[in-house]
Amino acid sequence: MRELAGVLAHETSHIRNGDLWIMGLADLATRVLHGLAYLALALAAYNGIAYLRGFEPIAWTAIAILYLTPAAINLLQLPCRAPRI
Repeated sequence: MRELAGVLAHETSHIRNGDLWIMGLADLATRVLHGLAYLALALAAYNGIAYLRGFEPIAWTAIAILYLTPAAINLLQLPCRAPRI
């Protein structure tokens, strides 16, 4: 029971300090970035069709940047999550 009370007090302090807003903002940013990755896949498919029909394609570098952005953000967050020794 003491451990459960400690865990609940810890989680309640997160609510009181406004950490939920920050976590919600981080979740929103993650969802937007993953949406951009899906957009990159759709643009790559468009480029394939545009190439076959002779239309002007979208720059592959822009598509690659959109697709790799979520992975880059995850790599940037790794040092923040690393356990301290």
